[in-house]
Amino acid sequence: MLAFQIGKRDDAKCKKLMRKLARLDIRYYYTDDWKSYKKHIPPDKHTVAKKKTQKIERQNLNFRTYMKRPASKTICFSKKTICTTG
Repeated sequence: MLAFQIGKRDDAKCKKLMRKLARLDIRYYYTDDWKSYKKHIPPDKHTVAKKKTQKIERQNLNFRTYMKRPASKTICFSKKTICTTG
């Protein structure tokens, strides 16, 4: 993972993400059809393609699956019982 930005998908968050990525020499960006990407990524480097993002989304799902505890929304569950009363 090169960089991430947590929060709503708005222009301010996109700008923050792009500032983080600016340090890297990225030749191509494959993204979904989010309007902020079109505003902040140079058109010659930007490609909107679902096919290119599926592998990344699958990897993100795998991370959430294997790191069950820190993730709030996963496709798995924990068998460990947490008791907060005492």
